[in-house]
Amino acid sequence: MKFYNREKELEKLKSIDLLSSKKAQMTLIMGRRRVGKTELVKRFLDKNKEGIYFFVGRKKAKALLEEYTAILAEKFPTLVTPFRNFSEFFKYIFEISKEKKITIVFDEFQNFKFIDNSVFSTIQSLWDAEKNRARINLILVGSLITLMEKIFAGSHEPLFGRATQKIYLEPFDINTVQTILEDFNLKTFTDLLNFYTIFGGIPKYYESLEYEIESNKRSFLEIVHDLFLRKDSLLRNEGFDLLIEEFGKNYQTYFSLLQIIAGGSTKMSEISSRIGIPITALSRFLENLNKTFRLIDRREPIFSSFSRLGRYYLNDNLLTFWFRYIFRFRSLLEIGRERKVLDFIKKDIKVLQGLVFEEIVKQRLLSEDTRGKFIFEIDGIGKFWDRVGHEIDLVAYNQKEKKVFFGECKISPGKINRKCISDLKTKSAFVPWMKGERKEYYGVITIGKIRPGLKRTFEKENFIVWEF
Repeated sequence: MKFYNREKELEKLKSIDLLSSKKAQMTLIMGRRRVGKTELVKRFLDKNKEGIYFFVGRKKAKALLEEYTAILAEKFPTLVTPFRNFSEFFKYIFEISKEKKITIVFDEFQNFKFIDNSVFSTIQSLWDAEKNRARINLILVGSLITLMEKIFAGSHEPLFGRATQKIYLEPFDINTVQTILEDFNLKTFTDLLNFYTIFGGIPKYYESLEYEIESNKRSFLEIVHDLFLRKDSLLRNEGFDLLIEEFGKNYQTYFSLLQIIAGGSTKMSEISSRIGIPITALSRFLENLNKTFRLIDRREPIFSSFSRLGRYYLNDNLLTFWFRYIFRFRSLLEIGRERKVLDFIKKDIKVLQGLVFEEIVKQRLLSEDTRGKFIFEIDGIGKFWDRVGHEIDLVAYNQKEKKVFFGECKISPGKINRKCISDLKTKSAFVPWMKGERKEYYGVITIGKIRPGLKRTFEKENFIVWEF
């Protein structure tokens, strides 16, 4: 698969590289696994001839040092004797950097914790002593976010405060995903919704999709079966592969929580009831999933500050899909009942896609706003709900102009009728923001075409219609 849309990150790496010509730079690149960190640094190194890439594999220190010696010897042929320890290795690198500018990348840097914990103190000592003389561009890439945060943000850790730059690599936005799918000749909005629902914006999963498409023309559900449900499927154990190490000994509790939330229980009381943990004890686990592991978001109704109305959602589409269907039905999958699980997915996935559709629309509205195509400049956008069950899929507003847009998102145009107008106006009356002063706009967003007569009725009543 070709390289997509990391221009900002590449530009930042280039500017950091220029800075390293005068003074040592230490850059952290972090992000979830499969998000494209390695591809980013390799693309950067393609145009940086002084760059050297080291992968920190979990092997014995002696074997890793022999590997690193061989890599350095290709650049510096006078190096013939293997390093006896990591102290010698890093001293050699810093000595070179005093003679010539050099870029060094360590991928999966956090793995040094399991190989030789003294590496961090060694780097700290050399950095503090040589940073003003060395012309080194040190790029440290990590996937275990909790461990990387501890190494660099823990106040008692040797490398605390040493990083000069930090890049957190985010998943692709919906526009980039659409470009990828169009390159695969998947050009409909339904294609976009289908694959964004199961992959989100993670590049690596679209590589798997490219192979599926090239090897055979398959339907969406056949691709789901091939990638997730078979015993040898590439993504069947993806949740375990991504998270077991992050969670450690508490993984069973965290996995259960993620399954419950992915399944649709998003209120604290619902989650507590389902898992059997009192709310007082549950809050610590949810806080960790939110702040430490960055896997869930706590969302509030728009126009509300922190309140008891908050709901919890996974912020990773693939993990939402995996916990909702694969982890939940792992017993059925173990005994080969793949078709039964696939039948359930076929019936249920519209519920999940409804939530993803709202997120896509939100991204698109913000994108339209930046191009000046929306009805007003958006200051804030979100979802509204209250204690008594009133819920509006999409609310956007402009504070200065006192304008607000209320929208309903419907995957199926067949579910749209005149009642949508009256229902939306009724629910909007419960939104307290600038009541009596605001100018209100209403709309419906769907996939496909609504009936022409109904569309004309909506337009007569100034009810905006977006058809994707």
